[in-house]
Amino acid sequence: MTAFDRLSSSLQDIINRDDTPPPAFLLGKRAAPDDETDDAEAEDDNSNRSPSVQPANENLLLHARKYIARKKLKTEAAKEVEKFMTDPHALKLFKIYTLGLELMASFSSIRAAAPEFRVSEDLQTNIKTFGYAVLLTPRLSSYRDDVPADITLLKTLRLGLPDNIERIPADWAKVEKEVFHELTQARSIIKKEIKKSLKGNPTAHVDIFRLTQALASKGSITMTIPLCARVALMRLVYEEDPSPTYWVTLDEHLASLREKTGGDKMKLARVFKSVLDNDRGAHGNNADAISLVSEDEVVDERQQQVDEAFSVSPDNGGVVCSGTQAGPSSGRDSTAEST
Repeated sequence: MTAFDRLSSSLQDIINRDDTPPPAFLLGKRAAPDDETDDAEAEDDNSNRSPSVQPANENLLLHARKYIARKKLKTEAAKEVEKFMTDPHALKLFKIYTLGLELMASFSSIRAAAPEFRVSEDLQTNIKTFGYAVLLTPRLSSYRDDVPADITLLKTLRLGLPDNIERIPADWAKVEKEVFHELTQARSIIKKEIKKSLKGNPTAHVDIFRLTQALASKGSITMTIPLCARVALMRLVYEEDPSPTYWVTLDEHLASLREKTGGDKMKLARVFKSVLDNDRGAHGNNADAISLVSEDEVVDERQQQVDEAFSVSPDNGGVVCSGTQAGPSSGRDSTAEST
């Protein structure tokens, strides 16, 4: 039973109840002498003839008028409020119930008239850009299970999402579908960029810094040494498996690294340093570029937003390249050695 149903039921009780006044002794009144009986009955008759208007408490009415003025209600609305305060209790309930039904009907008509939800161009652009940022974060532990972090970013930052759209299953499904689509497209483009970087003989290959910069620009993020190391691993796995199962193989390698190092941050840093050094030796060193790249894992606002999304996402699977900061300084030392 809804609140309105319970209210309606109580109104029926009020309407149908017997209005015969109880005996005087039940009200704590003294019994009137016989010669006063007629006068008392006359007064009762007069009072029963006009129960429709009940005087409002003057102080309450004064406060109500001040509140009406503060809310800047129009004259007609202000009069309605003052009239409501003098109405009998049963009539007040009728008015409240009727207004509730009117509001429900108005909400229903607004909902019915609302246009069908479509993913806007702005929302699509945001999903696309943050999709790259998620795929390129050194904290990513799986390239096929990256949707939770992207969804968390959308819900937290909104990024053009309409208010409360998560509560409308049909509309939210369209958003999730767009996220899946953009992540699939981003994976495809990243793989193509890696393939293109390996064209020709090794001296013609794109060095890791130019390759990482090209990918980072798609997510509007800053290139860092940990990101270069992650892209170097992506290129190393591509040389091993350029087939459609590439992303599966890459996830397997990441899982293997976590297992072999026991998730130790310093050990993982050394592994990624080695991968980066090998890439620079095989595909071009670009010694000048490394001195311009930050050793920090997170250096801009977008990367920070992605990092926080991984902290709250329930399925992020753990941190893969966290703590890589320990490796890059020795990586810079190795620049001279590999040169």
